[in-house]
This record gives sequence, structure tokens and C-alpha cells, in this order.
Amino acid sequence: MQTQHKNHRTQRGFSLIELMIVIAIIGILIAVGVTGYKAAMRAANEAAAVKTLRVIAEQQMLYFNSHQRSSFGSIRTDHKSLPPTSFEKTRKSPRVG
Repeated sequence: MQTQHKNHRTQRGFSLIELMIVIAIIGILIAVGVTGYKAAMRAANEAAAVKTLRVIAEQQMLYFNSHQRSSFGSIRTDHKSLPPTSFEKTRKSPRVG
């Protein structure tokens, strides 16, 4: 009777293959999670950069509007005070020839 009881003992714990499968599944889930996290962080950083650029552009526009200037230089209404352009210089110079 004792030998028969020895042959029919119950298993406790997991086999090595079961443990390896569980570890592989956990590894796959972690890899997917990290990839998703990195993509979300990249998208958040891009959104923050776009927002910062918009704020800079808006602040620049407000500054130039409050100082009556454009981003390309000051706006003058009296054109006589402006220096002559290179086209005007060549047009007014007499031709030699």
C-alpha cells in the first residue's frame, strides 16, 4: 500500500515550461507598454513645443503691434526720410557713355 501511495503523489508548484511562458508573456506586455509610453511622451513633447512656438509668435506679434513696427523693420509713413534704395541711386545717376 505504501508503494502505491508513492506513485500517486500530487504535484505542487509549477513546471519550468509554465514559468517560462508566464515570464515571456510578462516581457511582451512590458515591451508593448514601454513602446506606448514612449510614443505618448513623444507626442506630448511635440505638442508642448508647438504650443511654445505659438506663444512666442503671439508675444512677438503683440510686441511689434504695440511698438508700431513689423518684424521686418519700422513702418514709416514719410518716405522722404528713408534712405534711397539701390534702384533709385542707379536711376538718378547720369549715364556715362
